Amino acid sequence: MAPLALPVRTGLGFALLTLLLFLLAGCGDDPVSPNDGSVEVVFQVAGSGSTAQDASGLAGGVVTGTNGVLSLDRIHIVVDDFAVRGDVDGGLGLRSAELAVELPLAEGVETTAFSGPVPPGSYDRVTLQVEPVLAGHSLRPGLVDALGVWPTGATFAVSGTFTRTGEAPASFLVFIGGSSEWGAELDPRLEIEGGSSTGTIVISVDPSAWFLRGDGAVVELPIHHCDPAQDQCPVIRPGVELEGSVGAGLSIEGLR
Repeated sequence: MAPLALPVRTGLGFALLTLLLFLLAGCGDDPVSPNDGSVEVVFQVAGSGSTAQDASGLAGGVVTGTNGVLSLDRIHIVVDDFAVRGDVDGGLGLRSAELAVELPLAEGVETTAFSGPVPPGSYDRVTLQVEPVLAGHSLRPGLVDALGVWPTGATFAVSGTFTRTGEAPASFLVFIGGSSEWGAELDPRLEIEGGSSTGTIVISVDPSAWFLRGDGAVVELPIHHCDPAQDQCPVIRPGVELEGSVGAGLSIEGLR
C-alpha cells in the first residue's frame, strides 16, 4: 500500500509536518474489507479536558518549576511504530510506521496522528516505539525542512523559552535521543463490530513528565540549545539529562 501524506493541524500557526504512514490492515496489499471499521488516533495536551493534569504546574505548553518557567512552543516526535492490538487474527488491528507528528500544546487542541481501517474485533492495547533518526531515514529531509536541522540520533525536538526566576527569557531548540517503548491498556476495550463501527483513541501528552525533575525544578533546556548556524547540536538523553522516558509523558485519556 502506498504511503499517505497528511498535514498535522495543531492550530498553533506553525509549519506543517508530513505524516508518512503505512497503514497495514491484514497484510501486504490486501484490499480493505467492507466489514472493516475505522479508528482514529489523536493526541491532546494534558489539561485540555484531561484527567492527567495535576499539581505539576502544567498549563498548556507551560511547565512551572521552583527555578523558573518553561514555555514550550513546539514538540516534534518521530514514532517508529504505533499499533492497536487485540483479539483479532494475529493480534494486530491497525499499525503505522515512520510517523512524524507535531504534538499539540494549546489546551482544547487535538492533533490527528493517523486513522485507518480496522477489522472487526475487540482491542485492548496500544503500543508505541521510538528510535533515533539516523542518516538516510526517510523522514529526515522533512524534519530538516521544518526545523532547519535534525541531528543524527535525535528522536524528538522541543523549542521555546526558559525564564529563570527574576531573569529574562532564554530561547532554545533542543533535540532528545534514545530508544523507548510504551504501551497502555484500553479500558474499556475498543469494540469494532463492522463497517459502520468507528472509534477514536485519545492519547494525552504531559510535557511536565519529561521536563519537571523530582526535586521540583524544571530542566534548564537553554543549556542544551542547538545552534544550527554554528553546527553545534547536542542530543540529550532520557535517564541522563532528562529523568523520564518518552513514554513517561504519554497516557491513554480515553475512547470516544
